[in-house]
Amino acid sequence: MIRPIRAEDTPELARLHLLYMPDYTLASFGGRFLRILYRGLTRSESGAGFVFSDKGRVRAYIAATTDSRRLFRDILKTEWINLFPQLLLGMGTPFRTLQAVRETLQYSSATEIPHVTAEYLFIAIEPSLRRRGIAREFILRVAKEMKRRGVDNAKVSILTHNLVIKNILSELGFFQPERSFELWGKKFELLVAKL
Repeated sequence: MIRPIRAEDTPELARLHLLYMPDYTLASFGGRFLRILYRGLTRSESGAGFVFSDKGRVRAYIAATTDSRRLFRDILKTEWINLFPQLLLGMGTPFRTLQAVRETLQYSSATEIPHVTAEYLFIAIEPSLRRRGIAREFILRVAKEMKRRGVDNAKVSILTHNLVIKNILSELGFFQPERSFELWGKKFELLVAKL
């Protein structure tokens, strides 16, 4: 069953994030950090997302925002007291923490597109559920929700080698505006769609 993301889903969202995106910087801050981050997403008016729930257990999710900068501000405003200790604990040293924060800020500038504030942020699907149309349905539902909120365009950054999601996004109208970037030792492509 696919349904909207809720605050009580955050432990499962963090678990799935750690399992299926372990090499990303945010995962290196740990599960508690991710739970706080996703709780902030569910509380922000600019947060959006859906989960696939089976027998009460979240097995897949997509997280998005109608406005990346606003989401970041909302999370910092409501969760900063909880996030910063987790940042320090997760990275182990002040140098690594500063490096991770710098890279995260670089992401914001690398994905900046004038007049496109909405962004698909994360998607994680348990392997046994893949190739069953869940990713496609998630992307379509987020697009519908964004349109309902008055959003016309959305962006998504994907790993260059992730051909499965690249093909799905292409079929759903995302195109590459000639922007690729490298961050966290990985190559990304930035795609945009008119919703």
